[in-house]
Amino acid sequence: MPLVLEDYFRAIYEDKMLDKISAKKDAYHYTPATRLLEVRREMAEVEQALVAYKEEFKMKMDGLKLRREELEKKELQLRLSFEKFEKFLKENDSKRARALKKAEDERNLKRRKEKDIMDLYTETQSMIALRNRLQRYLATHKIFYEYMTRTIETTDEYREMRDILARYDTLYAIREELLLRQQGNFDAMEALRNEHQQFMEMMEEEKLNCNIRLAELQLCKDKALSSVVTNDTRWTELSQTVTQRAIIIGSVLLAIENLHDLVVQYRAEGAVKSDEDSAEPKDAAGKLLEVKEFILDLSSIVAKYS
Repeated sequence: MPLVLEDYFRAIYEDKMLDKISAKKDAYHYTPATRLLEVRREMAEVEQALVAYKEEFKMKMDGLKLRREELEKKELQLRLSFEKFEKFLKENDSKRARALKKAEDERNLKRRKEKDIMDLYTETQSMIALRNRLQRYLATHKIFYEYMTRTIETTDEYREMRDILARYDTLYAIREELLLRQQGNFDAMEALRNEHQQFMEMMEEEKLNCNIRLAELQLCKDKALSSVVTNDTRWTELSQTVTQRAIIIGSVLLAIENLHDLVVQYRAEGAVKSDEDSAEPKDAAGKLLEVKEFILDLSSIVAKYS
């Protein structure tokens, strides 16, 4: 707010100064002292104007403050009224919800009562149908009751109807036990039949596996015999090859020995031997190297005098 007030007074001051400057252009010919007095007078007027404007602005601000307080009071009253109205609406909504819930409960109760009536009606119809079936059953089996009554009257073995029923229960239990034993014997025979079948299948499979193993062993035997024949042939060929190579190697060693003897003989007929020449080679490689050196020396001498 002080910044807005400062801008306001600055704008008024600038307007006054512009008016004064436009008026000074007409009185520019005044002396400096006169212009200074004029400026001081104008500054005093501006200060008075500023004070007046401040008072006016303060009055306006006080008026705005009062209006704001009145507006706040009215706003508070309006808020209280709104809260009361909202409370009234909530109470109406609550009453309406309770009324709707009560109506819904009554409708649900009515539906349940109607369902109970329908269930009772259905149960009554079922009981009537059951009574009719029992009556028909009784009418159908009445002949057996009459037959048992006549049997008791005509025989001395059974004195009461319960004796006949007990005899029937005993015979029925014996029949059930015999049927169970028969079924057990059938099951045992079926289990033995299945075991025999499984044993025969296992023996057939074992026989087949043995035949396959026998064929594999026979094949291995044939392969072994073939391998023996092949190895014998290869051994014979290898022996022949070794013999031939031994002959070739012997011929080569003999030729190397002959060449070395010739070199030694030539050197013995020539100049005096050196220590290296007097050293006797111990193997064929050394002798062959010596022959090579002699041939190279001889080739160099021939090339020199040719």
